[in-house]
Amino acid sequence: MALATVAAVLVGTFGTVTVRALDCAPDDYICQELVDSKNQQSATADELAVIQHQIKDTQKQMAALAALINQLNNQIVAQQAQIDATQAQIRALDAKIALTQAEITRRQAHLQVREALFGQRVRSIEKHGSVNYLALALSSSSFNQLIDRLITAQEIIQSDHKLLGDLRQQKAELQTLTDQLNVQRGQEADLLTKQQAQQVQLQSSRTRQQAALAYQRQLEAQYKAQADALAAQKAQIDAQVAALQALYDAEATGAGGGTGQFGWPENPHWISQGFGCSPYLFEMYWPSCPTRHLHSGIDIAEPYGQPVLAADSGVASLYSTGYGYGNYVIITHGNGYATLYGHLASFAVRNGQLVYRGQTVAYEGSTGNSTGPHLHFEIRYNGNYLDPCLYLGC
Repeated sequence: MALATVAAVLVGTFGTVTVRALDCAPDDYICQELVDSKNQQSATADELAVIQHQIKDTQKQMAALAALINQLNNQIVAQQAQIDATQAQIRALDAKIALTQAEITRRQAHLQVREALFGQRVRSIEKHGSVNYLALALSSSSFNQLIDRLITAQEIIQSDHKLLGDLRQQKAELQTLTDQLNVQRGQEADLLTKQQAQQVQLQSSRTRQQAALAYQRQLEAQYKAQADALAAQKAQIDAQVAALQALYDAEATGAGGGTGQFGWPENPHWISQGFGCSPYLFEMYWPSCPTRHLHSGIDIAEPYGQPVLAADSGVASLYSTGYGYGNYVIITHGNGYATLYGHLASFAVRNGQLVYRGQTVAYEGSTGNSTGPHLHFEIRYNGNYLDPCLYLGC
């Protein structure tokens, strides 16, 4: 799939996310967690959109994308941990619900037994009537028997009151347990809702992660293609310089070139990047550098269209490509010396024309592998790259 297509898919998937404001109560921690998580997802989606649309340099895109993927990986781990924690809460609540349900069942059985006993006592009272104290007094044969009968009657009454009180208490306790069970079930429903939302967010993060990884693979393929093109261009330019030296050496030295003395190719001249080992992936591969990449010249950043001057006399050769140095000029100076001027907007001389030190040969531009107007300037001696600052006095 072409990089532009992948970018379009990513834009559709990760365009700026608008998070709807949720009216969370101060004590609604589940709502607050969902808002926080949605805000975090919105931030990562916005970050990916920035990478796609605002970062033009592929290397910077790759670095930013790697950081985003790492962020998404950490986010996925954190979201999975939240889901696991919620699941543990649900399991613990399930155990509490089971215990509460078992206690309710036990108390209901006990209450049924007590209610049956109370029912028997009520039927007995209906059949025999309540305690008749006058009948007790008249039917007693002695005072002691009367006292015994009165004590027994009081004990029966107290037992009836106690049985009734126990029934009321047990029913209240059973109602409390039932209310507790309803609260626990409500808490479990909230946790299940929270878990479902967390799982949706986790899936969203995984989707973004996979899309970011796909985009990263596309960038890596793009980088490899550009690196291969630059390597091919380097070999081509090396061959061109060698051939031009053989072809124009005599003509160039005859015009006064090949002295090893050079003038500035632009005036004024602000150097945006020097010669030497470079951290940029799109510089040429150079195994002796710790970074494995070499900037083979200096970059001079002046306004677009700034005149580019011949650093020494020689024969100009003009080349145009859509990558690497874009439009570039090689001037053969003789005695093994040559200079290269890259990323030009246009040329001011003809191919094979003899030019002189300080003569305008081209105009600064941003063609080829360039992120903005600048001149890439090289000095070569017998095919070897030399630091221009050693000759220009940077």
